Amino acid sequence: MCSADTGRSWSFQFFFGANQVIADLRVEGGFYVATERGIQYVQLAPGGSRQNLTFPLRASRMAIGFTTGGQTVIWVSDGLFLYRSVDGGARFDPLQVSISRVEVAPGAPTILYGQRSFRMAGQSLLARSQDGGVTWIDIGAGFEPGLIFALTADPQFPSIVYIASEKEVYRSEDSGETWRLLDRGLTNGSVQTLQFDSAGNLWAGATLAARGFVMKLNLAKPEIEFSTCISGSGGAAGLLTAAREDGRIFVVGGTNSSDFPVTAENKAVGNSYHQMFAAVFDSSSGQLESSRLLGRAGSAAALDPLGRLHVVGSAAPADVAELDLPFNGSFQSGQTDGLWTTIDLDVGRILQATWIGGAGTDNLTAIAIGTDQKVRLVGTTTSSNFPVTPKAIQSQTGGRVDSFLTVLPLP
Repeated sequence: MCSADTGRSWSFQFFFGANQVIADLRVEGGFYVATERGIQYVQLAPGGSRQNLTFPLRASRMAIGFTTGGQTVIWVSDGLFLYRSVDGGARFDPLQVSISRVEVAPGAPTILYGQRSFRMAGQSLLARSQDGGVTWIDIGAGFEPGLIFALTADPQFPSIVYIASEKEVYRSEDSGETWRLLDRGLTNGSVQTLQFDSAGNLWAGATLAARGFVMKLNLAKPEIEFSTCISGSGGAAGLLTAAREDGRIFVVGGTNSSDFPVTAENKAVGNSYHQMFAAVFDSSSGQLESSRLLGRAGSAAALDPLGRLHVVGSAAPADVAELDLPFNGSFQSGQTDGLWTTIDLDVGRILQATWIGGAGTDNLTAIAIGTDQKVRLVGTTTSSNFPVTPKAIQSQTGGRVDSFLTVLPLP
């Protein structure tokens, strides 16, 4: 997925074996994509295009820099050796060095950090170049962090470098000569990417096992202020988090755990597997204030200005028979209808439930609540009699499965 407007909208782009994507910081909507078949330059702006650069090999990892004269420099590894283009990708020359991962120091395009693809006796895992990749010296003697997933340099201080390896994050303040453990990262997954934003904050992307967690970050330092796991033996995954003015943090998600930790007096009735949960934490201490199951799991959730939770998903009457929901309207037959429920999180009570659908199979997949006190529901339908308004853009289904948008007032 790529966005040309700072994340407000996204478009799907297909590439054969995409390994890495780097945004062109000088062209809005421009991206370099390293693939199994070389490098492509993509322009997402209106009338955008794709251009195959002249690198003919597998592009495993790459880095992009800019000379003082404004020329784009591209470094790319085929997984074994490093190549460089000083003319924006028109020509690539081998650098005769075994580097599998490369990172250019922002603001200092001659300084590179690299991970060796293979080592001669006595060589370090990491290396640094001061001349744009022509010559390299060993750094971090004796430093063996294991499998490295991410390597990035601070955009304001090129001598400060970060590494994410398996379940740990390391930092060097002397251009990679020495390293210290910054944080042990995630106990139930691994940090895969590290990226600085324009404000100097360091962000991490991770893959997780099926265990939910809540984490508060201090972006000024940056450091973790508190972190806690929340799940049962069957796992959990978060859908929504929101910080309230009273200093509490609401976390909503789904769980397959029959032993999910709840406050006993608030435990929901019905099937204990595949349910939504709502947990409240104190944002200062990280202590759990309350946790409750909310019944059948949904696909999306949102909080309204009053702090009420709105959950959307799909169900048939038999799925929710034990919950005694206060329904608005009737189930419209078919396999499932979309189901929208509103929950008072202070007492754990369901305030309303609304069926959305026709005679086919209907699902609600997303929800948004606007400042106009209206709820936008998005989903899919196979119902030929799905309810539409007189001014609908499309009044009849056009294929086997159609998408729909429904707008309703807040209850």
